Amino acid sequence: MTIVNISSKVRKTEVSVDAVALFDILLIALMMSMLSSKFILSPGMGIDIGADSLPEISATENALTDEDICVLNASGKSMLIFEGEIFAVPALQKHFAATKAKRKNSILLIKTDKTLDTQTLLEICNAAKSGGFKRVQIAARNAAEKNA
Repeated sequence: MTIVNISSKVRKTEVSVDAVALFDILLIALMMSMLSSKFILSPGMGIDIGADSLPEISATENALTDEDICVLNASGKSMLIFEGEIFAVPALQKHFAATKAKRKNSILLIKTDKTLDTQTLLEICNAAKSGGFKRVQIAARNAAEKNA
């Protein structure tokens, strides 16, 4: 029993978390973790050629390091540049196998423009599958990169 009733006159302190400040801290932590990452996002559209069934086309799934990517620059039917050398499609299979032996978990990135026809692309994918690659990424070059 309180005689003076002091508890009704004393204000209770409210404990609250400022939502804007908490959001800012989480946003800064997210940006720091993304900017300090050693991974790169593989460009283009991925084709899974490892299975014996029809190839499964998927969007970019995983982030890869730059050691995981073998780059083939393709333009038209005859301009296929892989590791600084110009190849025809039948010769690519042997070179793919030699490269794949050095890099175990790599994928093939085909950087191309609109002059590459579908038949040549399928021949490159078949050569990559015979050479041991399980995945192919196809990325288009823009006009600024082509002129550079």
